Order: sequence, then C-alpha cells, then structure tokens
Amino acid sequence: MRVLRLVGFTALLLALAACGNTGIPASVNYATLNFTVSDAATSVAIAGASVAVNTVLTATTSSAGTASVYPVPPGKFDYSVSAPGYQPLTNQEGSITPGQTLSLAVQLHR
Repeated sequence: MRVLRLVGFTALLLALAACGNTGIPASVNYATLNFTVSDAATSVAIAGASVAVNTVLTATTSSAGTASVYPVPPGKFDYSVSAPGYQPLTNQEGSITPGQTLSLAVQLHR
C-alpha cells in the first residue's frame, strides 16, 4: 500500500514538473501562426518565401506556400513576408491569445 502511494505521488510530481511553474502545459502559453503565401495576381503558392514574426521567429514556406511559426508569445505581434521577385510585405500587425492557432493568407505582388 505504501509503495502504491509513493508511485502515485511520484507520478503526480512528474506531471506537475512537465507543466512548468504555472501548472499549465507550456504549449498552452504560446500560440501558432500558420501562413499561406501566394502570388497576388495568380493565386499560385510561393515556395521559399521568408516569414519573420517579431523579427526573431522565422520560417520558410514549403512547396505548397505554407509555413508555421511556433512558439509565438501571446499578445501583439508583427510579421514580414518576402520572396525573390516580389515586393516584401512588412510590419503587418496582429494579436494572438495563448494556445491559439491563427491562419494568415498573405498575397505578394511582383
């Protein structure tokens, strides 16, 4: 009986440690931004576009023109998107909450 209590207590401590200091899983404290980048005139996906969030978090779009950025701190953020042969889209603003996944469709002009 004593061994079972010790095992249960140990499991509880391990679960709390995995949640960090707040008791909330770390993934809930951050957000995810999903970008879809395409050509403004043709709507064709742009592969290899550079995405920067808060000038620190970066990603490159896939062949489908998509990129995900995680972990994004909740609150206000800015982002920029650029690709060779296109005018860059800079300093766009948005806001995101903890645990949220936000999808952004970005169209770049030649």
